[in-house]
Amino acid sequence: NPVIHGANLSITVLKPEIVQGKIIDQAGRVVKQQQWSVSAGTTSFSIDLNLLAKGTYFLELKGETIHERKQFVKQ
Repeated sequence: NPVIHGANLSITVLKPEIVQGKIIDQAGRVVKQQQWSVSAGTTSFSIDLNLLAKGTYFLELKGETIHERKQFVKQ
């Protein structure tokens, strides 16, 4: 944080599951969403953020065993 072109994420879960990711702007609008099938253990991937305008956003991750929301700044 901050990000310029993209973000690298690592998700650790105890069993395989589907994780939904959303990028939310400060007005509460979902500006990007993706879904990943993650294996037990740690899975790494990247999110392309080139098309986002500069500003503050939230990354929300939801799955069967994960629910996190992180703030980041796009430069």
